[in-house]
Amino acid sequence: MNASSRASTSSGCATPVIPSCWLPVTNAEGADELVVLDIAAARDRRPTFLETIRRAAAELTIPLTAGGGIRTLEDGRAVVRAGADKVTVNTAAVERPELISELSREFGAQAVVLAIDAKRAGNHWDVMVRGGRESASLDAIEWARMAVARGAGEILLTSVDRDGTQSGFDVALTAAVSRAVTVPVIASGGANRPSILPKSSKKARRMPRWQPQYSTMKCNPFER
Repeated sequence: MNASSRASTSSGCATPVIPSCWLPVTNAEGADELVVLDIAAARDRRPTFLETIRRAAAELTIPLTAGGGIRTLEDGRAVVRAGADKVTVNTAAVERPELISELSREFGAQAVVLAIDAKRAGNHWDVMVRGGRESASLDAIEWARMAVARGAGEILLTSVDRDGTQSGFDVALTAAVSRAVTVPVIASGGANRPSILPKSSKKARRMPRWQPQYSTMKCNPFER
């Protein structure tokens, strides 16, 4: 299971932080990876929160994936130097897909995670950018295929419709993307307790070629 923290701040506010008391829990309670995202970085056009990444990496004994505000190869290098094992990109990759290829050549596909925020739009899912606030007018499944072809080694798939609702994962969305790509897919959005994971898997097994390698449980990084 992945533990996922989607931090958001308003312009001019302090850098997002992860509660120090939460990191040992992440290490001890069975999470095999921590994903830390500053989801407002693209919206506010500010850099990735490197100090937060450094502090998290210093305390964790599990792999750390970090992103938010990564717009260039040099931004990716800075995140890795700060201690992240993988980098994740979203808005900047939609705007300039070549970024995925550049990161993949530098760090290897296994270290490049494409974050897709997807929202139901009729009979398909739209890619949402800038923290899930704007539509990119791009089909989520086609974008996943394109990104993997460019070198993304993993997909972090968040259902905008389910995110924050605590109503369970969007199994149909995750199954559709999993069928379309050959890389691991992290299901995100809608979970609120570990017991929901077996239920989601049971539903998903009735769908063809369901292959979610991971799922996420989220925390609020501003809770003290």
